Amino acid sequence: MANDNEDKFDVIVVGAGPAGSACAYTLAKAGRNVLLLERGNSAGSKNVSGGRLYTYALELVEQGLYERAPLQRKIVREQIMLLGADSAMTVDYFNPAFGAQSGGAAPGAKVPQSFSVVRASLDEWFAGEAEAAGATVVPGMLVDGLIEENGKIAGIKIGDEEMRADLVVAADGVNSLLGQKAGLFPDASSHAVGVGVKETIELPDSIINQRFGVTDAEGAARVAIGCTDGISGGAFLYTNKGSVSLGIVFNPEQAGKQQRHIQDIFQDFKMHPAIQALIEGGTSIEYGAHLVPENGYDGIPKRLYRDGFLVVGDAAAGEAVFKKCHVCHNIGEGAKNMVGPELNGVVGRHSGTVEGYNYSDANKNSGLTWDEATLTIYLKNPKAEVPGTKMTFPGLQSEDDIKNVIAYLKQFGPDGKKM
Repeated sequence: MANDNEDKFDVIVVGAGPAGSACAYTLAKAGRNVLLLERGNSAGSKNVSGGRLYTYALELVEQGLYERAPLQRKIVREQIMLLGADSAMTVDYFNPAFGAQSGGAAPGAKVPQSFSVVRASLDEWFAGEAEAAGATVVPGMLVDGLIEENGKIAGIKIGDEEMRADLVVAADGVNSLLGQKAGLFPDASSHAVGVGVKETIELPDSIINQRFGVTDAEGAARVAIGCTDGISGGAFLYTNKGSVSLGIVFNPEQAGKQQRHIQDIFQDFKMHPAIQALIEGGTSIEYGAHLVPENGYDGIPKRLYRDGFLVVGDAAAGEAVFKKCHVCHNIGEGAKNMVGPELNGVVGRHSGTVEGYNYSDANKNSGLTWDEATLTIYLKNPKAEVPGTKMTFPGLQSEDDIKNVIAYLKQFGPDGKKM
């Protein structure tokens, strides 16, 4: 329900990346009065992501949403490249139906695991979806402060202008200025972030297909090591339609100690004979650098919210933790048994009861009910709680991770719909 005060929003979302736009889209569809602010001239204009999207993330927002998105190529080749001074070795895994699973918009449809994306077009599309759902989208707005009243965040500041809301959602990236101003976490330290440099290089689709062994609709995702001259880091390459996204990520502190400039490290990587052969004849159409999170799950702040304020995206919690589980488990509408059973409605469910899944005797005979207390113990050390379980996952050591992932699981009913 929109707020009666025309000068006040239900929610202000700061940052129109995928997390911010997904938040604004979902809230607007629920009838909330939402303002989505973006610092760049348009959504995606300041993003230099390498360009790969795992489709389940869009499916969790809305089933079939990925079919409307401006995705590039379905990833069917996973490649790892090891670089020497002038030599290279590549390990190439090919599967034309890589990662496809049930869960599309149509009954029985298959959802490819991932696509290459160009974030400029993807982010602009997603912000447009939020706007079409009823959100107000305003680009070119640099939020530089928060309004705090009686211990609660009551809105945001843009220069001398104030905008008020019942809730402010910070989706402003890895080094969240608003998260710092809200007192939830400090400035990002040099060991917790990497510098990501990316260049988009235009190439004809026929050349891309030939060099990477794919068809027009198919793509390759390649990672490389041995390319940062002794500095901790690595490289990536994704094939798009009519271009490739090429980049490196490395430790800025180590680069500073070696007095190496960003552009020099990247140029040396591009001139490696094995890389040069992949981009030869191409035209550079985009170049940028950005901080990227490198601290993994240890980098998730202990607190992501306070009264009137919430952090999402690169600093978010529950769903991020669940990515550890997603390798073996599905959740949400259309979820199927995989290596492990689907987890719809798992909180409160008796152990060993998902139809069609081949449980271990230990799990079937454990007599456990997966309430929050039991899940808390089990997720810390599955094999200790259920000796003989098939589950190979070693467990979550952080109590906050356990709480967050249980809160995430509780959202889904037995039918896979969010409650």
